[in-house]
Amino acid sequence: MKNVWKIVLTGGPCAGKTTAMNAVKKHFTAKGFRVLAVSETASDLICGGISPFNMDNVTFQYIVTSTMRFRESMMELAAQTVEEENVLIVCDRAQMDNVAYMTDEQYCELQKRMNTNIVEMRDGYDAVFHLETAAKGDKKSYEANFADNAARYETVQEAIETDNKILKSWVGQPHLRVIRSDVDFDRKIELLLREVSHVATTEPCETERKFLIKRPTAEQLRILPFARPVDIEQYYVKDGNESFRIRQRGEGGHYIYIRTDKKKKTDVTREEMETRLTREEYEAYKAKAECGLSKTRWCIAENGKYFELDMYPYSDELAIIEIELCDENEEFTLPSFVEVIKEVTDDERYTNHSIARTHYIEKQ
Repeated sequence: MKNVWKIVLTGGPCAGKTTAMNAVKKHFTAKGFRVLAVSETASDLICGGISPFNMDNVTFQYIVTSTMRFRESMMELAAQTVEEENVLIVCDRAQMDNVAYMTDEQYCELQKRMNTNIVEMRDGYDAVFHLETAAKGDKKSYEANFADNAARYETVQEAIETDNKILKSWVGQPHLRVIRSDVDFDRKIELLLREVSHVATTEPCETERKFLIKRPTAEQLRILPFARPVDIEQYYVKDGNESFRIRQRGEGGHYIYIRTDKKKKTDVTREEMETRLTREEYEAYKAKAECGLSKTRWCIAENGKYFELDMYPYSDELAIIEIELCDENEEFTLPSFVEVIKEVTDDERYTNHSIARTHYIEKQ
């Protein structure tokens, strides 16, 4: 069986993407993967004479995004022809990066011109890894690079602002990970390889910590710099000897459809296999479902981590926030606005399956 993963490496200026790309290629090639790389499209086009300085920005971004899509589709086709069983497609930037270089009006115009939407552009990747700019960590190192590199034109503050815009454009993606710059560069690459290995594996595991919290106000969430809501409905299906979850996830009337099979290993770790579904497949499974629920999920990037905060229509007082980790001992800090009532990682009453059956969230 062919296994293909498509991931994105992104980040602000001087994030170390070139070195990171080479490290990912070397690491996974040594593990027997075929690694297919999609180079940074905007840079390739600019070097070829296609520049935002000699055409309007929407036209330039249309060319960039269309070229990205074509390159990625060709890599996906090539992935099916190589002899290796495991294939990793690594994109040096991808479609949502372009949003950071457009106004909201220009982005809306681009979507219309391409007949696309944010869900299709953002969520068609297995994972996205945002490498923070060095300007957020060792500013002296960034300034030295700025002085030595004629192609580097962003000041420290401009680099931080660009990094923030790129990160914000990807928030909402189902599997976004932030690789912080407040560690030495070797450690940064080590953390990246660990995160990519957690995704590109034939034995996927989900390690989660989950907390029952006081439901935050709309204002608390709206003012967060890196937060975005998505709509989710999910159902639980028993089909013969199989039991699994199906999910519709998206926003603005546009969705992706996912089947998830889970098997518990420890209180915080489960084997998890995700499969993309068509809408027709989703609806067919939904007709067989024993129970289901709807919720608004706020995706939040803070403190170098990616949190998922679920708010249900079944409670005006309570919500659940969770974080996916690479291992059970990984350290993290919850967002500053969160008021924890208790940890519920291993409490069956707070699983989505339980809430789907009862449409009720217990406070104690």
